[in-house]
Amino acid sequence: MKKVLLGTLAVLTLAACSKDEVVQQNPNDAISFTATTGKAISRAIDGYCNKNLPGDFQVWANVEDGSSFKPYFSGDKFVKDGSTNNYLNNGETRYWPYSAIKFFACKNANPNWNATTGSDAYKTLVVTDFTVADQVADQVDFIYAVQNVTDKPSTGQTTINFRHALSQIEFQARNENTKLYVEISGVSVCNVNNKGTFTFPTLSTDDQIGIHNKPEDAENPDYDLDSKVKGTWVPASTSSYSDYTITTNKDDETGTEVKVIKGNSTNVYLTVTDPGSQEHNKNTMYLLPQTLTAWNPDSKATPGDVAQTGAYFLVKCKIFNVADPATGYQPSDVRIWPKADDTYADVAIPFSATWVGGKRYVYTFVFTDKGNGGFNPNPSDPSKPEDVLVPIKLVVTVDDFVDAGNTDVEMKKPVPAP
Repeated sequence: MKKVLLGTLAVLTLAACSKDEVVQQNPNDAISFTATTGKAISRAIDGYCNKNLPGDFQVWANVEDGSSFKPYFSGDKFVKDGSTNNYLNNGETRYWPYSAIKFFACKNANPNWNATTGSDAYKTLVVTDFTVADQVADQVDFIYAVQNVTDKPSTGQTTINFRHALSQIEFQARNENTKLYVEISGVSVCNVNNKGTFTFPTLSTDDQIGIHNKPEDAENPDYDLDSKVKGTWVPASTSSYSDYTITTNKDDETGTEVKVIKGNSTNVYLTVTDPGSQEHNKNTMYLLPQTLTAWNPDSKATPGDVAQTGAYFLVKCKIFNVADPATGYQPSDVRIWPKADDTYADVAIPFSATWVGGKRYVYTFVFTDKGNGGFNPNPSDPSKPEDVLVPIKLVVTVDDFVDAGNTDVEMKKPVPAP
């Protein structure tokens, strides 16, 4: 039996390998995949979930060679086979080796092997200087997967579970103050890092992120579990900061792009049009995981003058005093923001956060009678912060792509001096 097995073995040199990197393959068993993603949302054609799997993805593979690794193939494109969840190689057919094999897969990024020499060569992948698109509608859902396979499956097919590498940011608004009504036409996230390097994990991504178990051999407190199961983001060596802006989705009640938020309102979605069906559209932000420090108005009254002054939101809005709270929205209401003219104007709201890859963060701007402040981003005196409404409350919720959280931001009419 052993002689027959050896007789059917082919020894091939892959184009991605150097002359001395020869891998034994079984020529009768082609590699194919099925794919899953975490509990996520679909976003046009580039947000993925189990109901909206990618049409294709790229795959890298390595095999162990003593104490080091060698590449088996690099960047092969696997394409979805019609309406099934099966993915077949779009080019040269790849066969299962007579050894353990590790697969790395991704969509919407361009990784490379992490090193060319030493024991870490070909051990995992790195995406260098991944840059978030300036326009929110152009941002993509970068997904990745790792699959360790010890023995070839009897079907020749293995399932890989993708995770989301970026953080999702969405917005809502709520008005708890019957003396105000608000019109919102857009939201911006300002002064956030837009470039970083992502290193793939070395352990399989089979479990959904957040529910994996610590390996038995990882009892050492110095064991870096996160980097092995989740991968890691590191800011680019030359930091680059950007602002990202959305205009609100069309309002069902008024038929305009402006959201009207009356007193005693429930949450009004500024980003999605039908959250019940998990629709997440061009206004959903896909941003780099990072830790953000809030802009400090006391040290820098004008937030956008100098880069790296801290993070803040801009809410483009009009705010009105309701003449008769019993009747709500009416033409005789008095506009209290902006003061100078009838156009929509920004309110700046400092915020701090730690965004984690694969989580959705929902920020809710809450117009209320308590909170912690919002400011004119262009005060008449650039050296002094100027309150718009005091205060503004920010509320956040978080979960796995899936929702990362809701954050309320309170916005309040100032109390007159006695």
